[in-house]
Amino acid sequence: MGYNINLFETMNNYYKKKYSYMSDVVLYGTIQPITTFSETSLLEMPFKISGRLITAGVYPDNDYGTITISPEELQRSVQKWNGIVGFDSHLRFQNITSGKDESVLGAVAKITKVFWNAADKAVDFFAEVYNHDLAMNILHGIVKYVSVGFARDIIPLETHNKTENIVKNIDPKEWSFVYNPRDKKAEIRPVL
Repeated sequence: MGYNINLFETMNNYYKKKYSYMSDVVLYGTIQPITTFSETSLLEMPFKISGRLITAGVYPDNDYGTITISPEELQRSVQKWNGIVGFDSHLRFQNITSGKDESVLGAVAKITKVFWNAADKAVDFFAEVYNHDLAMNILHGIVKYVSVGFARDIIPLETHNKTENIVKNIDPKEWSFVYNPRDKKAEIRPVL
């Protein structure tokens, strides 16, 4: 497997600045830089990430056209997200729960901490990723987004000659790594 030289140079520069008072170490009579990295050392498992799960707002929905998630309803659901398992795709989760797929290999991550972001009216999180290939894709910026799956009640509300479909009683089921999320703010990043 090749190494991303730019990543390692960036990390080396970061640590050289952070530990500028210790730029070199004498070890067995030779000068060794203290900031040498291997791909393995950067990817100790579980690989930690942080990011945004979901933001209050209006989203497309396959059954209702659009749905509206209010900040108040989303905030009520925050602690329910803690400990929820992340999958490599929504389809994998659906196939597992419907009995079409018996493999547990699609479960690749778990939320370790959630909190309400009042400024952005969103649920932010920390998680651990247990799949090495997925962790590499996150580290290299190939996988950048997540999408959530939850059960909910929909309350139709007539406003200005149109129906607004209001989400109530959010019941989190899963979250998945995706390329194109409905919530474009649902980004993730490595915690290094």
